[in-house]
Amino acid sequence: MNYYTTLIIFLNYNFSKDISLLSIPFLISHPGRLYRFVLNKTFWPSLKKNKKHTSIDHCKNFSLNHNLFQKKWWGISGIYKLTFLPYRYFYYYGSSINLGQRFKYHFVNGSKQTGFLALFLKVLGWTHFSVTVVETCSPHKLIERENWYLKNYHPLLNMLTQNYTDPRTLFKSSPIKNLKISTTLKGRDRKVTDQTRAKMSASKTGSKNPHFGKSLSKHVLDAAAILSGTPIYVYDKKTFTLINGKPFRSIREVAKNLPISTVTVPKKLDTHKPFKGYYYFSKLQ
Repeated sequence: MNYYTTLIIFLNYNFSKDISLLSIPFLISHPGRLYRFVLNKTFWPSLKKNKKHTSIDHCKNFSLNHNLFQKKWWGISGIYKLTFLPYRYFYYYGSSINLGQRFKYHFVNGSKQTGFLALFLKVLGWTHFSVTVVETCSPHKLIERENWYLKNYHPLLNMLTQNYTDPRTLFKSSPIKNLKISTTLKGRDRKVTDQTRAKMSASKTGSKNPHFGKSLSKHVLDAAAILSGTPIYVYDKKTFTLINGKPFRSIREVAKNLPISTVTVPKKLDTHKPFKGYYYFSKLQ
């Protein structure tokens, strides 16, 4: 693979005055050979950059609008460009099968990586960068299209002069790696120690418990009782009408409201014999 390397002698970043730079990009395979051009003590705002190609979409203030822009291009395959706005000769080309996901990765991890783009993001931040969707294409054409832009425009913030990585498999694990992970996880002792249990209990005790001081609604309690308990249908002996127009949700509730104990209810259930003025059934009559 061919890599760019750049010797930066002096950088003075100041919008109110001027920005000076002595930069000599060259190929590692040809040490010392001038690859692009030399910029020495140049007033950046006075330089003009002609637009080289059309674009599909553009986000100038990416630091503020990155969430909306990510969602808009989530799951779409294509080529993108990152541009340093104060001096547009510094830009970066990339490709992804999921542009939105790639933009999110750049925003979160861009300054933590290595290379020219990471250096600019770490020192200057996203405030001075824009993101452009150059074109959309099918996943199997991504490498071809990205290499076309790298070859024709020689972006200064790209480390590679040619991409060999298939973006379609960038986030996929190999079958061998998956097998190793599966084997490692099998048969592992996942028992929790007493000390850990005590910490877990303390973290949810008293006011730390999300349900502390709260009670479930009667509707929820009734539904839970019906699912876990035994509904009892109680009919009046004289009129044979259902008490309260609905079943009691459990044997305990019957004993609480009527002259019968929890022990007697099962004995009188479905016998068709009244007990102290009431019939007791397990089904609707």
